[in-house]
Amino acid sequence: MNHEINQKCFELFSSYCPKFKGFGGGIKRDDPRIKEFFNRRYEYVEFDHPISYDRETFIHRSLSGSYSLRNGDPDFHSYLDALQQLYTQYAADNALIMGNKTVAYIGSVR
Repeated sequence: MNHEINQKCFELFSSYCPKFKGFGGGIKRDDPRIKEFFNRRYEYVEFDHPISYDRETFIHRSLSGSYSLRNGDPDFHSYLDALQQLYTQYAADNALIMGNKTVAYIGSVR
């Protein structure tokens, strides 16, 4: 799987969207809030779960992020054009496949 698209999206969001903190919303593995929630007793698991987007879904997904620029924001149209260009550059057979990991913290809360 080509993870270059993930890096390019990260760069685009970082460049255009001041509220962007990363794909995990700024939560890192073993975040202190997670440790506290599970009283430091949990198991961390992750697995690959790539996501396939058509053009419309990729654009709508990108615009739906809480960090995303909105219509009327400065640079919105440039941002939208950059998203369209990313899709065109990396899509094949009308699908853009983005690398994605699903993670889970498994434990008991008492």
